[in-house]
This record gives sequence, C-alpha cells and structure tokens, in this order.
Amino acid sequence: MKTTTSLKTAEKNLRSLVDAALEDSGGLLRLAPCWVPRTFVQPGRRLKLHPDDLYAYGLNRGGIDERWFASTTPAVNENRTPDEGLSYCIFRDSRFTLASAVEECGADLVGETIWGKYQRWPVFSKIFDNMGPIPHHMHQSQEHAKLVGQVMVWAAQSPQAANEIFNVTNGDVFEWRSVWPAMAETLGVKLGADEPASLARYIKDNADVWSKIVAKYGLASGDLRAFVGQGDQHADFAFAFGAPAGPVAFVSTVKLRKAGFNAAIDTRDAFCASLRSFIDRRLLPPARH
Repeated sequence: MKTTTSLKTAEKNLRSLVDAALEDSGGLLRLAPCWVPRTFVQPGRRLKLHPDDLYAYGLNRGGIDERWFASTTPAVNENRTPDEGLSYCIFRDSRFTLASAVEECGADLVGETIWGKYQRWPVFSKIFDNMGPIPHHMHQSQEHAKLVGQVMVWAAQSPQAANEIFNVTNGDVFEWRSVWPAMAETLGVKLGADEPASLARYIKDNADVWSKIVAKYGLASGDLRAFVGQGDQHADFAFAFGAPAGPVAFVSTVKLRKAGFNAAIDTRDAFCASLRSFIDRRLLPPARH
C-alpha cells in the first residue's frame, strides 16, 4: 500500500496537475491527513491513530495530538520538518502542498474575493486531542514577551496587583517610518523611499536572489520560504496592504501604570536586536558598514 510520503512530490508547474485533480473529482481536492506533534502535551489517543504512530516523529518531538485541515500554515515547532503543518493534495501517484497550489493558481482556486484581500488561503481548522488541559501559553512579539516577564515579576511582589486585572501592552507608540533608519543601519544598507508593496509578493518574486545570497555568505537560513514561514503574509495583513483604512483602536494601560508598573521596551531597539541575532546566527548576511 502506498503511503503519502512515498508519492512523488510535485513543487512547480502545478496548474495542470490541479486542473486534472479538480476535473477528476468534480471540483474537489483530496487532502491527506496532516498530523502535528507537540512537546508540551500528551496525546489523548482519540485521533484514530495506531498507538505505534503517536510518536512517529520521535520522542524528542512529542506526541501527535493535532490534526490540521486545509492548512497552508507551517507548524511553529522546534526542530520541525520543512513541511510540518502543511496539507498535501493527493492526485494519482503525486502529491503537492495546498500552499503551493494556492500560490500558483491564486484566485482560480480560492476565489477572487479571498485572493484579492489576502493573496493566500488565510484559514485552516484543527482537531485538538490532548490527554489534559493545554498549558497556559501566549503568542507574543519579542518586545511584549520581555514586558510580560517583567510585569509577572512585578505582580508577584506588589500588593496593589492582588486580585486585579490589567491590560498589558508595551505602550511604546511609534511610527514605522521612524524605525526604518535604525533597521537599515543595523543591516548596513541604504534607506530607500516609501514604496507601497506586498511583502509576500516581493519575497516570492525574489526567492532566487535570496538563494544567491545564501550561497555567497554561507548562511544557515537556506530556503527563503522556510526561513520566513508565514511572516510575510502576516506583515501584509498587519500593514493592511491593499485594504481601505479601517478604525483605529487603542488598549489603555492607565490602570497598570497608576498601580505602579511603568516599564516599556523600545520597539526600535527590539527589532534591531532581533536583526543582530539573525546576523550572529548566520541567518542574515553580515552588515555592510
């Protein structure tokens, strides 16, 4: 019996394959199960996997306790495999990721409305199957992670924090244009003029340029898509590229500051520290000063 991983993987020129798959099925793409392991929880054993397969990725990767559906989003796991979290489409003796199919076929696959707004397939579903509750965890930016650590220490030691609920945000109000010069200096590049652009589209169009940079400087970051994950698409969403201006919302930290916690992280410094870390780890080329 053939397994998903034993099929031939198609990565380019997918349109004809996608069209044939849709024609064969009457308009549907057949997706293989997408299993995701986690190191911080134990499998609940209700995903209908054979017990021998629960730790198929290895004990160090944790047990499989999630099944993802129609995913074009890589799983953010330590030591992940390159395609972890990505759904595969199966057609005859071939397989290809749904992410690659959407990237190549665009609006023909996901529709004009979704493609026009997101330039991708922006959602997916999960089944969680954990033996116990998921540990408390947060998805944070670097500056917020540092700040939360500080506020937790403060709250543990401050009587005025007892039994209170606070909004915790960095409170560093800045304009992106004020950050670009510092980031350019960190990278050793010249600052260009404002030019609205889709980061996702720019990265797609310049993947071969990045490959040459990796080869020239012997970088460890390798494939550009694997390096940035879905960060480029998140940036387009965060900057609302191509979308009309929407309402502005602010989260007040007045209560927290009146209670005595006044720390803040300089966002510009946080970004530059991250870039220097990438350079030190040979994920980005050395700065040109």
